Formats: sequence, structure tokens, C-alpha cells
Amino acid sequence: MTGRAVALFIIFLSAVLCVDATHGAAPTLENLKSLKSVDPPNLIARQMIDQYVKFWVGKMTAAKKINEVIEARAALIKGYEIHASKSESWQVEYADISSSVVPSVLSNSDRVKQLQASMTIVAMSQYTIQPALEKMARHRNAAVRYWAVRGYQSIARRILRFGNRSRKMLKTLERLGMRDNGPILSAVLRTLSFSVGEENAARLQAIRDKIWLARRRDLRSGRADVVEAFRKAINYLESVGKSDRKQILQLLIDTLESASLAFVKPHNQKDQSGKCLCNLLYDLEVKLAEITSTTTGNRSIRDILAASDKEKPIVEKAAEIRLMAVDGHWKPLLKKLGVKPRPIRKSTKPVATTATAPVVK
Repeated sequence: MTGRAVALFIIFLSAVLCVDATHGAAPTLENLKSLKSVDPPNLIARQMIDQYVKFWVGKMTAAKKINEVIEARAALIKGYEIHASKSESWQVEYADISSSVVPSVLSNSDRVKQLQASMTIVAMSQYTIQPALEKMARHRNAAVRYWAVRGYQSIARRILRFGNRSRKMLKTLERLGMRDNGPILSAVLRTLSFSVGEENAARLQAIRDKIWLARRRDLRSGRADVVEAFRKAINYLESVGKSDRKQILQLLIDTLESASLAFVKPHNQKDQSGKCLCNLLYDLEVKLAEITSTTTGNRSIRDILAASDKEKPIVEKAAEIRLMAVDGHWKPLLKKLGVKPRPIRKSTKPVATTATAPVVK
């Protein structure tokens, strides 16, 4: 058979297998499963993926009920997983095609559809979803931006192998970390705290440090969502060497300084801000004791906070934490290790949002 004849045969077979989705039909999951040339996917397989994805994205866009949206998301993810045991290149190609099609749902005014589309993309943890993550990271819906960061969490190690891709990822994470709050800020700091190779770790840590320093002003103001983001972030910090240990101690004392100063302000001693600051201060002391392998001193933050409010008003607790635990114990101890609090830098202008992570159904 000549080359021309082979090409015509492929076109004919493709037309038979991949019915135009605009006319209501599309390849089924069984059609995808029956494909033989999937490592890597050949022309026919790629066309079938394209038709399959477009069909279900159309279903998601036109859906009238939530269960129809969830059904479309499930079908798209099953298509991605159908050849997982045989071929990673299938998943790379499928994710690439989905990355160019699924984001169309993000322009829909229905926030449920926006979230379901975002979670669909993130479920395909391949470097080829990056274009979709970049669109999500600039979306006006804070929950979509949150899922963009979650997507980068899932593919960070792969992305770091590529120069241009890794630079784009780090730039996006830095922008979101400087501007967003709550779960988004927490997710950014977690992504930048991954344990990776030495060279890549330095790049991630440099951006994490920049964000950490810049957002301390919001921490000191007592913003509950920022305080909670820092509390979660300190638990992601892991010391795997002497240099890591010193850097982590630096982040911890910076945070302790800002949190204790925030807590002495009366308006930060009640409601959600007060509760979040108490939790953060307690966790900071535990983490510092763990990394320095020391005790918490004569007047620990835990003991001070444990006293009843009748026995000791909250304003006195805040002052005692600052004077006895922070200035009297931790700062002198860490100074001997060559670590002291750094000055707070000029404030960024964070986006006023407290978006929470949506529940995956």
C-alpha cells in the first residue's frame, strides 16, 4: 500500500470512529478503551480524545442540574484514566487536549460549573495542564484560583524539569502568594515548601521567603484568614539539614514576632482573630521546641493560654506571652543560634477574599 493510500485509509477510519460531537454523538468510554495504539496515541486516538473531551465539556456547559455537571466531570476523568496502566503518554496527550478545551467552562457564569471544570483539570496531574492552570490562576473566582494552586502542587516536581515552564509556575505562585489570602495563601506556601532537589529547593525557598516576609504585615494586623494560612504553613516546614534548620528557624521567629505583636492589640484578642492567633502562637512554640530540641521555658505559651480568663484576662495573657515567652525566652535562645526577627517590609495590596476550598464530590 502506498503512502497516499495509507493516509486516505487513516482519514476514512478516523471519520468512521470519531463522529462529529456537534451532531450529538461522540466516542464512548468503550471506544477509547478499545484503542490499540495508545503508547503514544496515534492520529486516530488523538482525534477520538478530542471528540470525547469536547462532547463532555459541551455536556457540562449545557447542564441544567448539578448531577449532570458531576457526571460530565466523572466521564472526563475516566477518559484520562482509561489507559493509565498501559501508557503515561496517553495521559499526557489527554491532559494536553483537555487543557485547551475544558477551560471554556470557566467563562460560564455558573460558579458550580467553574469549580467542577477546575477540579477536572487538576485531576489530570501532567505538566501539559499548565496552560489551563494559568487561566485558572487569573480567574476572578477565588475558589478557581485556589484549584490552580492545587494543580501546581500536583505537578510541581515535573514542571521544575523545564526551564520556561518552571519560571512561569514560580511567577504565578509568587503573584498569588502576594495578593491572595486564606486557603490560597496557605496552598501557595505549601507548594513552595516541597522537598525537591537542592537546586530547585533553593528556587522555591527564595520565593517562599519573599512571600513570607511581605505577608507578615497582614499577619501583624491580625487578619484571621492570613493568621490561619501562616498556622498551616508552619506545619509544612521540614528541616532536612543544617542550612534548612536555620532558614526554618528564621521563618518561625519572624512569624512569632509578628503574631505576638498582633496579639497584644485589644481588637485582635477577641472573635476569630483572637482564636486564630492563640492557635498560631501555640503551634509556633511546639515547632520551635521540636526543631531546636529544647524546652519551652519557665513560662510557656501553652501554660499562659491555659489559664482561665477569670484567673488571667486575655490582655494580660497577651502581654505575658510577649514579655516572658517571646522576649524572655525564644528570642534570646535563637539569637545564640544566629537567628533574629527581620523587619517587616512594605505592605502588598492583597485581594480581599476569604475563599474556602470547595468540597470534592
